[in-house]
Amino acid sequence: TANYQVGHLRNPFFSETMQNIVKSIGERRVSVDLNRKRGPLEAFDISLFQMPGVFEKQGVLSALVQTPDGDVVVVKVGDYLGLNYGRITSINKSNIEVMEAIPDGLGGYLGQPVSLTVTEEQTVSN
Repeated sequence: TANYQVGHLRNPFFSETMQNIVKSIGERRVSVDLNRKRGPLEAFDISLFQMPGVFEKQGVLSALVQTPDGDVVVVKVGDYLGLNYGRITSINKSNIEVMEAIPDGLGGYLGQPVSLTVTEEQTVSN
């Protein structure tokens, strides 16, 4: 009997390009807590928000975000923003980085980075 091992060979039914795409998708997968109660800032598409500035208190930056209704709200890293389960991952003096979770069509979600940029240069230190 011959010992035939093919585990190290590529799948003949997927091109190398397709295998790279599948691998890339797997690396971008994010989980979403569908049981978490959504907050008021998750009622709007992220593109409708404006970022009028940032607020620094004891060395920690928080951002000022204006809703489409005109309300200005203070947000921090970890807060949720937008319709697509967006979570604020970082705040600096010029923008907010948000990781949205976009449905992948297969029952999962892919991480999609989005940035909100300061619309008026304002940094308040306290």
